Amino acid sequence: MTYLMATSAVAFVAVVALLAFSIRSTRARAVVSDGQVVSPAPSRPHVTRFLRTSEGGVAIVVALIATYAVIHAFSGLANVRGPLLVMLVIVGSAGIGLVDDWLHVSPGSRQGLSLWIRLVAQVAIGLGFSVLSVYWVHTSTTLSLVRHGSHDIQLGPLGWILLTTLAFVVFSNAVGSTEGMDGLASGTASMCFVCIAIMGFWQYHNFTIYHVTGALNLALIASALAGACLGFLWWNAPPARAHMRNTGSYAIGSGLVSLCVLLNLGVLLPIIGGLYLVVLLSIGVQAIGLRLFGRRLFKMAPLQYHFEMMGWPNTTVLFRFWIGAGLFSALAIGIFYGDYASVGLK
Repeated sequence: MTYLMATSAVAFVAVVALLAFSIRSTRARAVVSDGQVVSPAPSRPHVTRFLRTSEGGVAIVVALIATYAVIHAFSGLANVRGPLLVMLVIVGSAGIGLVDDWLHVSPGSRQGLSLWIRLVAQVAIGLGFSVLSVYWVHTSTTLSLVRHGSHDIQLGPLGWILLTTLAFVVFSNAVGSTEGMDGLASGTASMCFVCIAIMGFWQYHNFTIYHVTGALNLALIASALAGACLGFLWWNAPPARAHMRNTGSYAIGSGLVSLCVLLNLGVLLPIIGGLYLVVLLSIGVQAIGLRLFGRRLFKMAPLQYHFEMMGWPNTTVLFRFWIGAGLFSALAIGIFYGDYASVGLK
C-alpha cells in the first residue's frame, strides 16, 4: 500500500510541476494585455496553441511513464509482460490523440484526423492489445468476476479478442466525450483509477483466488494514473489553465480498459466507467432522436451540457457528475468485495 500511495503522490507532483512550467512557458510566448492572454505570439503561433490545448495529456503520459519506472525500480518488483503492454497501449493511444490535436492547430489543416482514420487507428491498437494479451501475456479468455467463479462465460480467444477490441474503442471515445467541460474527465478518471488500484492490490494479496500475474504492477500503474489525473485537475479545475484534449482522453480511456482486462475486471468495466457510458449514450440518443423524430431529446449533447442549458451552474454539473462517478466506483468495489466474500471466505 505504501508503494501505491507513493506512486500517486509522485505522479501528482510531477504533473503539477510539468504543467506549471508549460503554462509559464506558453504565456511567455503569447501576447499579454492587462494580464490576459490575447493571442499567440506571431512566431510559430500553432505551436503555442498546440501546447496550450494538449499539454495536459502529454504531461499525464510523461509523468505516468517516469513515475512507474522509478517506483518499479525501487520496489524491486519482477518485470512482467502485462504492465509493459498497458504502457505501450497508453502511449500508442496518446499518439493518435497527439497527431489529431496537432492537426487541429497546424497551418493549412484545422480539422484534425477524420473520424474514420481515428476509428481505424483505435481498432488497430485495440486489436493489437487484445491479441497480445491472449498470446503474449496469456490472460484468461473467461469472462467472470473472479478467475474461478461459478458463473464463468467461456468466450474463447476469438470472442474475447473481439469484445475487448470493442470495449477499447468505446471507452477511448467515451472519455473524450467528457473532456470538454473543465475538470470533468480528470476528476472522474481519478476515481476510476483509485477503484482499479484498490482491486489490483486486493488481487495481489489473494493470488490463490484471482491468479492474476503482476497484479501489484498493474495496481501501481492505476495509482500513477490516478495521481496524474489529480495533478492535471489542479490546473484544469474551472477556470481551466491546462487542457488534455484527445491526447489525454485517449490515454485515459485505453488505460482504463487495458487495466480492467488484465486484472480480469471486464465484467466490472461498464460499472467502473459507468459515467462515461452514460455520457456517450446521450450522444447516441440525441443523434437517434434527430434522425427518427426530427427533434432533440436533450437540449444539448453530451449530457453535461444539457444540464448547463437547463440553468445548472458549471460547478454544480461538475460536482454532481463527480458524485455519480464516485457512486459507480463504490458500486464496483462493493460487487468486487461481495464476490470475494462468496468465494474467498468459504
